[in-house]
Amino acid sequence: MAVEMVRIDGVDLCVETFGERGAPPILLIAGAAESMEGWDPDLCRLLAGEGRFVIRYDYRDTGRSTCWPPEAPGYTGRDLVADAGGLVDILAGGRAHLVGLSMGGAIAQHLAVKHPELVATLTLISTSPGPADDLPPVAERLRTALAKPAPDPDWNDVDTVVEHIVESYRPYAGPSCFDEAAVREAARGMVARTPNRGASAGNHWLLEGAGDVRSRLGEVRAPALVIHGSEDPLFPPGHGEALASEIPSAELLLLEGVGHQAPPRSTWDAVVPAILRHTDHRVRFAQVFEAEARTHDKRFQAACGVSPRDRVLDVGCGTGGSTREAARTATAGSVVGVDISGVAIEEARRLSEAEGLGNVAYLKADAQVHPFPPAHFDLCISRFGVMFFADPVAAFTNLRCALRPDARLVLLVWQGRDRNEGPGAIRQALGAPSPASMAGAEPFSLGDPRTAEGILVAAGFTDVVFDDVHEPVFYGPDVATAYDFVLGLRDTRELLTALEPARRGRARDQLRALLAAHETESGVLFDARTWIITARRRP
Repeated sequence: MAVEMVRIDGVDLCVETFGERGAPPILLIAGAAESMEGWDPDLCRLLAGEGRFVIRYDYRDTGRSTCWPPEAPGYTGRDLVADAGGLVDILAGGRAHLVGLSMGGAIAQHLAVKHPELVATLTLISTSPGPADDLPPVAERLRTALAKPAPDPDWNDVDTVVEHIVESYRPYAGPSCFDEAAVREAARGMVARTPNRGASAGNHWLLEGAGDVRSRLGEVRAPALVIHGSEDPLFPPGHGEALASEIPSAELLLLEGVGHQAPPRSTWDAVVPAILRHTDHRVRFAQVFEAEARTHDKRFQAACGVSPRDRVLDVGCGTGGSTREAARTATAGSVVGVDISGVAIEEARRLSEAEGLGNVAYLKADAQVHPFPPAHFDLCISRFGVMFFADPVAAFTNLRCALRPDARLVLLVWQGRDRNEGPGAIRQALGAPSPASMAGAEPFSLGDPRTAEGILVAAGFTDVVFDDVHEPVFYGPDVATAYDFVLGLRDTRELLTALEPARRGRARDQLRALLAAHETESGVLFDARTWIITARRRP
């Protein structure tokens, strides 16, 4: 965790981040009058623990961010939208996955409509497309509670303010989903970190809005996930259903018994996997990844030569395309796919079950250290899944131990960076220099035959052979898909983050122009070369 102050247009916003900065960024946007404590830090840690860079922050007039006098906010709803966009620009390289709760969901909608370049995906929780006659009204139980509002507490009495916040949250929650202890803990954190408590409690409700974007929700290009409580009294489920209907291809996750509230801990087993899957680049672009090197794959599959009774280990299987391909042939054998990404593994399981493949199993594990059964597999394969080991010799030694004597190893890996057009062309389009050294560059770490052979021989393999494959690779069926695909790649994110915000717009335009120049009737293609490496376990 790291806490810092970020200055945007003369305003200081307090930000806390979780996870590795190079990971896919998620910006959490809270409900009205809530500081960052509106997002449970344990929820943030769960998301960060699965490879996300999570950002939560204090709105203006909350927490440690800049405050105004009570009843005199010197800003509007448009400024809150601009603040969120500014954080994306400064902390996330100009593009992030947005997760918005209630008013935060409205802010996220505005950004998706008016600044689509900032939004990778959209997750909208307990929010609405906007008040309208066609949407369900506020539930009677909440109208009754709001008809007799509690008087303002003594803002200098911490305990009284905490209880005031707890009781103000109670009528919004689902009747069976109000975790009073958790709400009280969050409220105490909000109060402790907010010097101007009167402004924090009231100023957001006085703001001029940012305008209506409902009529433009059909323009939203970012994939959207709508999470809504079945017992939301402020925005009954019809509001969530309207969002899911009006945003193209949006998904709806209805949380039974939940009200107008951040997802309670009891729902995290459903909410966390849903957000992780929604924000996973490999899952979202699974079809592009599977088709990326289709002509290379044909040669790779032929080299694998899977037999009906083979026991196959597929390393770095991702969403399981190569695993399923092997399973279709090893009908009397078995295939185990292993990958370090739990989200990818779950997607692989789902796809295999949908296909009815009963001879497949998947492991979420690090193949470098996982205790595979010794001398068990007849064949170890990998399609672009073995170039990222921290200790390649140790990793391949572990894989060798899992193979029976004289068993085969078949790998599809990229040749050197200089032999693959796409990465270099993308770096140039973004205005980044070529890497000073090709050694150890992760995707190309096995591109040098002498290096790769040395690793495999040291790990106990023999008869190492390299087969050159020179065919174009596929970045998407059209420029728009290829553009989104490339923007989500880690190298691209890091390059854009390194640029000054003022230069990113031009860099993105140059990237789009590059992809357009490579568009063909078969999609967006770049020249590429791979090695098919074959070897055997030393007897």
